Amino acid sequence: MRVDLTINIPTIMSMIGFAAGAGIFGINLYNEVKDRQVKTEYIVASLGQRVEKTELLITQVKTDQATQTATLKTEMKTDITEIKDLLNRLIFGGSAVAPNRQLKDWSK
Repeated sequence: MRVDLTINIPTIMSMIGFAAGAGIFGINLYNEVKDRQVKTEYIVASLGQRVEKTELLITQVKTDQATQTATLKTEMKTDITEIKDLLNRLIFGGSAVAPNRQLKDWSK
């Protein structure tokens, strides 16, 4: 039995077709992976920008909150001092030491 090693035109055509198909498949696969990578890089970059903006906003809110807290403390100290002075004037009648009678009668 003898093996025929001749290559005929249909065999050559099918080998060329197979090689071309495999090449096209590989190129398409590479392009899809490349497109996905580009999209992923874009998404990561946009998320990074959003994180930076969020961090800036958080810092700004913290600064505003600290400023408002300090302002509130100052206003409250001023108000408490005013209330204390008014109570002292009511209780002690403007003097540093009030007579005992005034201290006893102030709540009536």
